Amino acid sequence: MDDDAAERERHAIVTRLMPKTQASGALSGPCLPSLVDHYWGKVLALFEAIDRPLSGERLTQFHDLFRRTIEQGFETSPYAKFILEYSPTGPQGAEIQCELSLAAPTLQQEFQRWATGSVPANELFGKHPDAKVIDVATRIVSGEAGRARPARALDVGAGGGRNALALARLGMDVDAIEPVPALSDAIAREAARLGTAVNIIRGDVLEDGTVIGEERYALIVLAEVFTHFSYAEIAAALPKLTRALTADGTLLCNAFLSRDGYRPGPVALEVAQTAWSTFFSRQQLAALTARQGLRLVQEDPCLAYEEPRHPAGEWPPTPWYPFWARGHNVFDRAAGPAPIELHWLEYRRS
Repeated sequence: MDDDAAERERHAIVTRLMPKTQASGALSGPCLPSLVDHYWGKVLALFEAIDRPLSGERLTQFHDLFRRTIEQGFETSPYAKFILEYSPTGPQGAEIQCELSLAAPTLQQEFQRWATGSVPANELFGKHPDAKVIDVATRIVSGEAGRARPARALDVGAGGGRNALALARLGMDVDAIEPVPALSDAIAREAARLGTAVNIIRGDVLEDGTVIGEERYALIVLAEVFTHFSYAEIAAALPKLTRALTADGTLLCNAFLSRDGYRPGPVALEVAQTAWSTFFSRQQLAALTARQGLRLVQEDPCLAYEEPRHPAGEWPPTPWYPFWARGHNVFDRAAGPAPIELHWLEYRRS
C-alpha cells in the first residue's frame, strides 16, 4: 500500500472512531475582556483535542456569546469568572453540548468568604494598626503646641477594626464603616472585649443610602480601600468624603501608584482590579483630589514607612502583605521590580 492510500485508510478509520471518543469537563477563567482572543484560542484547541471542532454558523454564534459573556462579567464584578461546561450529546455522543455561565461575586461576598476562613476575622489584615494611621491621628489629637483637643475619626472599610479600635484608644470618637457582616461583627466583638467604644456603620461608602455627616471628621482613613476601587468609584466617593471633613481635616489613604513614565496596557489595568491592586498615576489622583479641594501634604511608600515602625518581631502584618504591596499580585516578581507600589497619601482639606 502506498503512502497516500495508507493515509486515506487511517483517516477513514479515525473518522469512524471519533463519535466513540467522548469527553466532558469545564474550562474557567477570570473575565478579562482584553484576553478574550487568548481564551477563545484555548476553547478552539480544547474542542479540537476532543474531536469536536466548532465550525460554520455555530462557531460564529458561540464566539459572539463567549465575548459578550466575558465583557458582561467584568462589567458586573472584577472578580467574575466565566465557566464553560461541555459534555457529549446526541447518538453515540457524536455532538458536544456547551453551557456558558458566570460566577460574579461582589467585593463584599469575596471578603465575606475571606472572613469565614481559618484566619480570625479581626486579624485578616494583621493584628496591629497601621503606623501611619496612628502617627497622623496622634498629631491631630495632640493639636498645635501639644494642646490636646477632641477629634472624631471615620474609618472607611474598617475590616476587623484594627485601625478603628486603635484610634478609639487614642481618645478619638470613631465611626467605622464596614459592609461585610463577618467583619463588622468582628469589630463589635473586639470592641466589647476591650471595653472600647466604636460606632459601627454597617454599609458601603459607595451606596447612596450610607449617609455621612458633613464637616464632622478631623480624620478619615481609607486603609487598603482604594486598592479595590475603580477610578470611577473613587470619583464617586471623594465628594461625599471631602464634605465629611472639618475645615482643616485630613484624609489618609493608601493606593497603588504607577512609576512615572509607565504606560499600562489594558491587560495590566484589568488584572490589577481582579488582584486587589487597582493602580493609578499620580496625575490621575491629583486631578481627582484637586477637584474636591484636597491638597497632598505627604506621600510615603507603605513598606518603607511601616516595617521599621512595626512591633519588633512581628513583621510582616500578614504573610502576603510585602508581596502584594510591591505590586507582585499583578506583575511577575521574576521579571524584576513591579511598575506599581503601595503608597500612603495624606491629604488636607483646603
